[in-house]
This record gives sequence, C-alpha cells and structure tokens, in this order.
Amino acid sequence: MSDGRNDTATATTATSAGAAEATVLDATVLDAMVFDAVSLVCDPEYPDVTIAELGILESVSTAEDGSLVRIELVPTMLGCPALDVIRRDVAAAAQSACTGVEARIEVVFVADPLWTPDRIAPSAVDFMAREYSVAVRSSLADATCPICGNAALEHRSDFGPTPCRSVEWCPECRNPIEVVGRADLPTRTAAMVAAPVGTAAPVAAPVRTVPA
Repeated sequence: MSDGRNDTATATTATSAGAAEATVLDATVLDAMVFDAVSLVCDPEYPDVTIAELGILESVSTAEDGSLVRIELVPTMLGCPALDVIRRDVAAAAQSACTGVEARIEVVFVADPLWTPDRIAPSAVDFMAREYSVAVRSSLADATCPICGNAALEHRSDFGPTPCRSVEWCPECRNPIEVVGRADLPTRTAAMVAAPVGTAAPVAAPVRTVPA
C-alpha cells in the first residue's frame, strides 16, 4: 500500500509465446484494485450488505515487492458459521483482482481491533431494519423495533439464530425482534472473539483501511 511514496510492486505475466516477462505495477494501483474488489464481497447472512459496510473488512496491504497482498478481517464472534465462507469469498475476489499479477493472497482474521456493532455503517443499519427486520444495538443508540419504531423492546433471550444476535420482544406490534449486539456487548464479544488466523509475517507497506 502506498502513502504517496514512489512504491512499486513487481509482477510477472506470461507473454503469448509462453515466456515470462517482468512488468512494474504501482503498489497503490494494486492496493486499490484488491480493496475495491473485496469491499464488494457480501456477508452470507445478509446477501445485500457488504463486509465493508458491516465493519468486517479491516485493511488491505501489499508488500513493497508485490509478492504478498494481506487482507485483514475482523470476526464478529468465535463460532460464526459465516467466517469460512467470508474468507473464501474474499480470497476469490482478491485473486480475481490480481489476475495477471504473481502475488500471494493472504486472508486472516484478527482479534485487534475488536468487532462491535458500532462498526456497522448507518446505511447498513437502515437496510437491515428495512429489508431483514433486524435491529442493531450500538454504544450510540439502543435498538428500536424495525417494524413499528418502538424503542422499548423487552429482552427475551441472549441466544438468537447466530451468536451475534439476541432476541427481543416488541410490546407495541407484538413481534419478536432479532437484535445485533446484546446489552452487555462488548464484554461478551471480547470473551468470544476469534483468535488471529494465519502466521505470516507482517507486510512491510502502508495499510489501506476502511474509513470510519
């Protein structure tokens, strides 16, 4: 990843005769290509919401010699059944963006920073309420019923259909409501968050991160 310096990443492509020739690819261009591609990967639980919007995509960085592109993801919780699918889809999107470039793709889940519902983009919060009837509880705002807008939900269970969702009850419209983020988050998230995956050395290059 480049921060304005004249960083370059060397890539190898094949000629029509089958011989290999060296080409020079600016690291900023490679970073942008991969970042844009993986930003569009959607979460398996919410097919119309991207991992960038959910705050799962943390950073993309490229080694100065272009040999490695490292993508860091923040897991929502340990045991989430979607993590393997997300890793596979991110790797495929990054590989597609690197077509013609000999760069190893590394996708890792990291434990720092910690994922919380605060990382979800406001537009995604609105979309999840409107299209999936799923509410989001963050440190800035409590969950409201996505059906009628009632802010006085009654807690029913810490255990929803996935580890990161609880079940509330709306006394106004009398509907069960799934809520991302329990009242005791991030305490429970810290105890359940996945450990880092992958052992490769850090990439010696500036890092492209998702804007807050």
